[in-house]
Amino acid sequence: MRQVCFYLTRECNLRCPYCKVWSERRGELRGEGLFRALNNIIDKISPEFLVLFGGEPTLHPQIGDVISLLNHRFPHYTLITNSTMTFEGFEELKGLTCSIDYLDIHPSNDIGVKSSHGKELLLKAKEVGIPDVCGNIIITSQNFDKVPELVKWLDKHEIWSILGIVHSGVGNWHFRANCPELMLDRTQAEWISKEMLKMTDDGYLIHNVREYFILLPQYYNLSWNCRHSSYHYVTIDENGDFIACNDWQGDEEMRRFNILNFNPQQKWELEDAWHRDVKGCSGCFYNHMIQVEYGGRLRHL
Repeated sequence: MRQVCFYLTRECNLRCPYCKVWSERRGELRGEGLFRALNNIIDKISPEFLVLFGGEPTLHPQIGDVISLLNHRFPHYTLITNSTMTFEGFEELKGLTCSIDYLDIHPSNDIGVKSSHGKELLLKAKEVGIPDVCGNIIITSQNFDKVPELVKWLDKHEIWSILGIVHSGVGNWHFRANCPELMLDRTQAEWISKEMLKMTDDGYLIHNVREYFILLPQYYNLSWNCRHSSYHYVTIDENGDFIACNDWQGDEEMRRFNILNFNPQQKWELEDAWHRDVKGCSGCFYNHMIQVEYGGRLRHL
């Protein structure tokens, strides 16, 4: 297991149209349970990289304590935020990823607010010396032609980019909303793929593995499926349950396992449950190897 993504909370202060994570609460872990979960992730799974996810993870009332624990026990992590919140422990972070999906498009809505605040928070993170700072850009039909400009802006400020197509799946997805009006068509996918490959070759600070951009035109229609990949990535929900994906819950085979009482002898059972769950997914296009390779690179910096 190379990476764990942990929903600290599903609560969020924004309502971006392609995300419904906030609408399905499970009861977030707090107090002793939260710290037992974090310690079990570190001791019993021992991933290379940990992603603190949401909702908006900084809304968790113990966010400062979480940052303090990880800094003491597990430095290879990132916190993914919509950038609109001020939170305890910000300057002590070792890793920060800000969502800046739409750049300055539609500044009056939640996504525009998130994008403008994201730029400000990234610059502040660099100013206070947070070691790993990254901008997360979701490429859509409304911003694809502006993405190279944003990558250049991030690079100018020595900030890495992670890019992905708008993460709306097809079929029975529980967490995200289908937004066909935001999806790239093949011409747009081919254009941004070519541009990002060139910028990667030119040395811009882009974390994605090359294969992602090479395959992007082929999978622009949401035909990616984790069943074509190896088991290297697991998600833990806000109540401690294991789930197959950030977005796809599958048949909930994995919810038989919870990080609060997980033991290393269950790893093979968990992997079998993951393979059964992902078989039912109709597809998306978010190759989790982006984040896994990103975390792997960070370990060796």
